[in-house]
Amino acid sequence: MTSIYSIEVRTGDRNKYLFHFFLIVFIFSFAFIIPSQRKESTDFFFGKWSFAKLPFFLVFAFVPSVCLFFYFDKGIKVRIDSEGIWSKKYGNIVWSEIYSVYSTFTKGPRYGDIYQLYVRLQDTEARVDEEVKLKFQNMDKSFDEIRPIVEFYARKYNIEDFGHTALL
Repeated sequence: MTSIYSIEVRTGDRNKYLFHFFLIVFIFSFAFIIPSQRKESTDFFFGKWSFAKLPFFLVFAFVPSVCLFFYFDKGIKVRIDSEGIWSKKYGNIVWSEIYSVYSTFTKGPRYGDIYQLYVRLQDTEARVDEEVKLKFQNMDKSFDEIRPIVEFYARKYNIEDFGHTALL
C-alpha cells in the first residue's frame, strides 16, 4: 500500500482453517485412542495395502493439507489502486475498461456478512454486457475501507456509481 487511495485485501479469519485442521486430526486420532478400536486401526493403517484403502488415505492426507494451505496463504485476493482493480480470479481490470460499479450487502449464513462489488465493463466487439463480481467475505479489511476507495476512482475516471444496496 503506497497511498491512502489504494488497498490490498487478504483473507481475514485464517484461524478457522487451523481449527479445522486440528479437529480433523483429533477425529482421526480416535481410531488409535479407543482401546477396542486400536488393533483394527493399526491393521488398517499398517497392514497389507489394498486399493480399497486409497479413498481413505486420500481424504486423510488431502483435507488437512488444504486446511494448512489456506491457513498459511497470505496472498492478496483483491487490490484496488490507481492502475485499476486486480483480483486473483479476474486479473487486472484497468479503470478505462470499467463502465459502472455498484455494491451489495447480504447477511451471511455462517461465516459473516457478504459484500459484493459488481463491475460492469465497457462494451467492445469481443464482449457485450460483461460484469465482474468480486465477493468480499472473511477479509482482513472491512468494506467500509474498500468502498470509499472505489468511489474515489469512480469519480476520478467518470465511472457511473450506482451506490450500495442491502439485500436482506
